[in-house]
Amino acid sequence: MRPATPPKTRVEFRDRVDAFGDRLDARFGAFFGFPTTPGTFDVVHTVRPNERFTSASLIKLFVQYALYDRYDGRLDALTEPYGLAAENRVAGTGLFHLLDDPDPTLEDLAMAMIGISDNAATNELIDHLGREKINTVLNELGYADTRLGRKMMVTGGGTKDLPPGISENVTSPRDVASLVADTVHETTLSSVAYDRLRVPLRHQHDTSMVARYLPLGVDIEHKTGELTDAVLDAGTLRIEDCDPLVFAVFLDELDSPGEGTDVLASVGALVYDWLETHRESDGLAVG
Repeated sequence: MRPATPPKTRVEFRDRVDAFGDRLDARFGAFFGFPTTPGTFDVVHTVRPNERFTSASLIKLFVQYALYDRYDGRLDALTEPYGLAAENRVAGTGLFHLLDDPDPTLEDLAMAMIGISDNAATNELIDHLGREKINTVLNELGYADTRLGRKMMVTGGGTKDLPPGISENVTSPRDVASLVADTVHETTLSSVAYDRLRVPLRHQHDTSMVARYLPLGVDIEHKTGELTDAVLDAGTLRIEDCDPLVFAVFLDELDSPGEGTDVLASVGALVYDWLETHRESDGLAVG
């Protein structure tokens, strides 16, 4: 449920975030910070920031980055018809697996991968880019806790039933926060590439987690992820006269994902109320 009163200090904010994490018999991870310069944060609070968690659909943020990294400088190539292989039309979240003979562009696939978390689009992009080449890009950027181990829908929806020889997709709160912060400072791609990759982040359809209790029209760019035993949400929240806040909130080893989404929704409301109340008194104002 939505918190009744906002926290009065950063210390109270941290304590209340930790209390939400303690509500469930699950593993909780989080990162909240203002990206002050490329690669550095004014860190508000972290919980297990460098531990690996199952990434669920947050891994799609890294696939998206790898796509724009490859085509930066020749972005028009992303708008040419590309197609979708039959073996990649897996079910789960998304739309492309329901369409007869779709002929999307690479950018159509990227928009669907983030905006509606389309699994078929994701698998096509993984094949196009190459799993190991994606991992090489991530290693070069220093995302040591993140690895793309498999395509989407390889398991039955959880993290305990992987086929032999298949590894889980993993990341950490800090790695995701660092990737999100890169979209704030625009340090590794062109400004045009950032403009285009932000579009589906702004229109991400799942509002069940951090965005659930936020006001309509709030400036949030984010991506959610969910498995039968994990829920995650990460992105950037902006309010007027305040620096952008990068957040990454993870829960895995859950018995019920529904309970986890409730916790993430409460955390989102807590973050927004704290920013609104303390953007001036806590030194957050940029003006």
